[in-house]
Amino acid sequence: RNAAAAAQAQRLLSERDVVMLLHEKGALALPQLIKHFKEVLPSFGAEEKKYLQDIIKKVAKLDKRADGSYAVLKDTTMHEYGLRRP
Repeated sequence: RNAAAAAQAQRLLSERDVVMLLHEKGALALPQLIKHFKEVLPSFGAEEKKYLQDIIKKVAKLDKRADGSYAVLKDTTMHEYGLRRP
């Protein structure tokens, strides 16, 4: 189950998906970000969550605000994908 689940998550969820969503939204609360991909993936267990969290750690930084933690794209990610801040 674990290897198959991880492989399926990697097929259905790419780093680019996370980057483009965060670029479109500017900043997204972590629960909202996870909820978005929970709705997209057919199964969302521990393996998928870890895979998503690894992507988030790679491409985003956490912006701690009064109402929670928000994921915001790192400058290096913006540069790597040729994106500009909205």
